[in-house]
Amino acid sequence: MLILVYYLFLLICAAMGVFFFALYIHSKQGLQALSAVMLLLPIAYETWVLENCTGECNIRVDLIVLFPVELLLLSTLSLYSLRRYKKYSAHKR
Repeated sequence: MLILVYYLFLLICAAMGVFFFALYIHSKQGLQALSAVMLLLPIAYETWVLENCTGECNIRVDLIVLFPVELLLLSTLSLYSLRRYKKYSAHKR
């Protein structure tokens, strides 16, 4: 079950990464670009792990340890970045 949640998390990260990249193009704020890159890092890491797996990947301790940290960090960064963008948009009018 945790694996399915993690892959759903990766799919959401990909969508949010594209979203924050579009916000960066519109606002040119560095925080939006940082958010986009940070949201795409778990996808790059998971791709690297799956390609370099030697058969001992049944026990994924990194999912148990890193997943809660990733979830907390990326959620906080995304919310803060979205608030900054809204503040930027309100001042631009």
